[in-house]
Amino acid sequence: MSMDSLRNLLASRAGKFNLARQIEVSFILEKFNELVLQEFGSIAKGRAQAIYLKDGVICVAILSSPLAQEIKFREEKIINGLNGYFEQEVVRTIRYMV
Repeated sequence: MSMDSLRNLLASRAGKFNLARQIEVSFILEKFNELVLQEFGSIAKGRAQAIYLKDGVICVAILSSPLAQEIKFREEKIINGLNGYFEQEVVRTIRYMV
């Protein structure tokens, strides 16, 4: 089997299982976590974690109600940061699980 046919096989399988989208979503979730950590520092470390992204809604698990409020206050800034970084609208809103 040549390298070119292997490349085609991997590309077709990636499309079949939607791996490209899954990888993109994982990058978006990781970038959200980075932005929250930059914005709130050690306060957010281990207390806020992006869980999933579906239809432009990012779901975030938060262990602290006051932190959830602070993130809510800065929600627009965080969403704009994500969308600006990826140069498209990847997140429209944030859902909080406290």
